Amino acid sequence: GQHIYLHKGATKYVDGTAISTADRQKFYAVSKVKSLTQSKSKQALYISSLGKWVLSQDATGYWVGQHGSYTLSKKLNIYSDAALTKKTGSSYASGTTVAGTVVKAPSGKSYRIKTSKGYISANTQYSNHAYYESLGSAKTITTKKKVYEYNKSTFKQANRASAVTKGTKLTVTAVKKRSTGSRYFVLSNGKYVTALQSYVTE
Repeated sequence: GQHIYLHKGATKYVDGTAISTADRQKFYAVSKVKSLTQSKSKQALYISSLGKWVLSQDATGYWVGQHGSYTLSKKLNIYSDAALTKKTGSSYASGTTVAGTVVKAPSGKSYRIKTSKGYISANTQYSNHAYYESLGSAKTITTKKKVYEYNKSTFKQANRASAVTKGTKLTVTAVKKRSTGSRYFVLSNGKYVTALQSYVTE
């Protein structure tokens, strides 16, 4: 589900065949990932549009599209421009969840997350989308802290049905997306709970 930017120096696919110059320095969606140890890589990424596996060392991952919210895995400086050349003097601490939209950098070779305070890198090394965006094969989630089931998909206090304690396993039937990019799970009992990864785990 991530996108990658295939580096200029990427010369060979996993199978050893040559990567044409025309296919380098472009963005591609990743459809599958597998573990392997080859050269400096620990992963291979399958690019369905090329019909080939590429080494992770030959690409940089970026979030592309509207995920809505991101949880940062390291401290990130905030910039006033999408080129990330003008620091605002502010930063987000590691572990912060920020709301934002993904935009392409002026160079066309990377992506940024535009927040209410400015721009930060959309490199997947630095963040993860805050919500689960697809239904796991087990179709269950486990609460990481107390959460509430809601009677309606608008999570207002008046719509709370019941509290669910930490460590409870719930059966889910779907993941739904709001216009803001946030997600929520539909439970087998017809109720709704948050899809925030900080609150539940698949």
